[in-house]
Amino acid sequence: MKPPSKSQKKPASQLRVSVLVSEDPNRSRIRKREVKTLVREIFYRIESSPLYPEEVPPELALSILFCDDHFIQDLNRDYRGKDKPTDVLSFALGDGESDTPSLGDVVISLETAARQHARYGTTYAEELVRLLIHGIHHLLGFDHEGVTRSVAQKMRRSEESVFAELRELGESLLGRGHRDS
Repeated sequence: MKPPSKSQKKPASQLRVSVLVSEDPNRSRIRKREVKTLVREIFYRIESSPLYPEEVPPELALSILFCDDHFIQDLNRDYRGKDKPTDVLSFALGDGESDTPSLGDVVISLETAARQHARYGTTYAEELVRLLIHGIHHLLGFDHEGVTRSVAQKMRRSEESVFAELRELGESLLGRGHRDS
């Protein structure tokens, strides 16, 4: 991505984020409008941080895909060489043909999230928030693997700060009739 000049960078309240949300309609009742709102809130929180990358344009697009373990295992094997399901994968994209640059894709396994939420002391809905935050951090260039401990800790602290502010929005992501496992 071409870095915007300081004058191009919008304050957090003016950042424009376009979000495409996809899911397997037979597996979940994710509320797409609430996911879009949450993603924008995540960006607003991260954008106000001193760690926010300068090269992120003031307008961007990304996609969120909610899937099952089988689908994410195929992606994990094909792109990371790990033949097992994982909770979240992020695929950063470069400049495309669109007027709005695409930051990339975040893929979340609903089955893995359902299994692991208790390990992190969260509800299922809060775990989805945590995974969205984690995936978006990766799209913005944060990393925790193959980096120094200090760099990994910056990512973790940023994620924890955003999660503390937004965890209560998790329940709005799920349709009626959902119960934690």
